[in-house]
Amino acid sequence: MRLVLFSVWKGASAFLTICMMWLALAPATSAERLRLGAQPDRMDLVQMRMARAMMQVAPNFTVARYAEATGMPPETIRAYLTARASGVTAPAMALQAEGPAATAPAVQTRAGGAKFVRVN
Repeated sequence: MRLVLFSVWKGASAFLTICMMWLALAPATSAERLRLGAQPDRMDLVQMRMARAMMQVAPNFTVARYAEATGMPPETIRAYLTARASGVTAPAMALQAEGPAATAPAVQTRAGGAKFVRVN
């Protein structure tokens, strides 16, 4: 029995290792290059593949667990994962969500002011 369990454990470990290597190391396919550009960033490629896998295998479960963990509405999480799976990159999504950039509050601080350390 111990040998059977050990074999199952090693088989599952090998399968998960191969899956992770595919996510991280496989070059972009022509469809992925079309969505992400000619030289896609490795992290964008991995995130796109993971989002696509999550949304194909168990979309409702994935959205529910993300909503539970983050406290965000499920519709927002579903829209984000769908956008990532289709190849929209994170900075582009952030720019669309934010709209025009907010201006930083003007703070007038001179040397010797509150933001500087005084040495005695």
